[in-house]
Amino acid sequence: MHPLFQELQAAIDGNVVVLGVGNTMRADDGAGCLVASRLAETYPERAFDVGQTPENYVGPIRRAEPGTLIFVDAADFSGASGEVRLVGPDDIGGLMIGTHSAPLRLFMKALSEEMECGTHLVAIQAADTTLGGELTAEVAIAVEAVEDVLLQILSLHGG
Repeated sequence: MHPLFQELQAAIDGNVVVLGVGNTMRADDGAGCLVASRLAETYPERAFDVGQTPENYVGPIRRAEPGTLIFVDAADFSGASGEVRLVGPDDIGGLMIGTHSAPLRLFMKALSEEMECGTHLVAIQAADTTLGGELTAEVAIAVEAVEDVLLQILSLHGG
């Protein structure tokens, strides 16, 4: 069992909604989008590839009635390439996340307050975020692992 599963299980309250954030044109920065788009094949009302503009998805997020929002995004936390960490909104300050328009930390806090739900970030350590680059092998493995964990989580914490 992946350690992320146990961490998420302890952090989740109620219905889970997953938001994949990033830019698929920038190699590893598209990791969150890939996870969410794959999850949306099975859970289209609870998994959203929000790209660089998560603020454009407030309506569908609200309709999903989340008890917990899980954001998935590539980040730079000086970890090993493809390393995965679960981060709360108050701990995001030290991470380099920033290809999207609104600061993710502020967006997470705003949604948490407005929808009275918990918010968490599954951060995947990026290795390459060059424009036009390909997903690196380590991040591709992390994407598959995170997808597997979140499929289990979504099946256990449905609406």
